Amino acid sequence: MTLASQNTNNRRFQPGYIYPLTAEEADRWDDDFGTGYDHAVVPTGSDPGTCTIIDMWPANAAGEFHPGYDGAAVPVRIDDVQLDAGRPFEGKTPEPKGGFWR
Repeated sequence: MTLASQNTNNRRFQPGYIYPLTAEEADRWDDDFGTGYDHAVVPTGSDPGTCTIIDMWPANAAGEFHPGYDGAAVPVRIDDVQLDAGRPFEGKTPEPKGGFWR
């Protein structure tokens, strides 16, 4: 069974969820703005369907968004998060900024 077929059966991002990154990706967004942004939030109101890569908001475990990415979500692969450790996000995702968002 391929990853793609596994994903369409039971591995899906959930809208409005926050997921910890895998250990291999945990320092992905550490930079001059700080460290510990080792989670990703699926935008509320989105419908990721069976997509295996979606735009998500970098955040820390408390749900505070990375200040360097507050205007744009970034692509995250389903294999880069701990899908089973996801939980509902208790907040609102930022409003995207820029010309490509509606």
